[in-house]
Amino acid sequence: MALYIDADNMSYNYIQDIIDNIKLSKHDLCIKKIYCDWSKTESKNCAKIIHNYGLEPIQCFRIGKKQSTDIKLITDLTNDICSNKNINHIYLVSSDSDFTHICQLIIKKSIKLTVLSLQKSILQNYANNFVNLSIEKTFD
Repeated sequence: MALYIDADNMSYNYIQDIIDNIKLSKHDLCIKKIYCDWSKTESKNCAKIIHNYGLEPIQCFRIGKKQSTDIKLITDLTNDICSNKNINHIYLVSSDSDFTHICQLIIKKSIKLTVLSLQKSILQNYANNFVNLSIEKTFD
């Protein structure tokens, strides 16, 4: 199982709930990546949680006015699913519609996809499971 967190699109206050609920499913995460521009002041509050859960922080500098986080996450996720045959379930934490194409690829590869978001998202139409974190606290 693999976890990809778009921290530019998710409050770090939910990370503990996300990780704890995944652990309840009795599955091990082989990949735990969190993407953000860590040079932003508001991102620094997340450091303790990152270390407590062994997340791999991925730096995504802002390029001009364009946020590069989505592109880096999609590139890494594509590379990981093509090179790691042991991934059978992906947890994607975001509500960003930029991820619709990667969601389609994940499903085509017969990998179970759970999308977690703080709000309704079009991504719910592209996943096996969708969890609105502002409503639900448990998921599989």
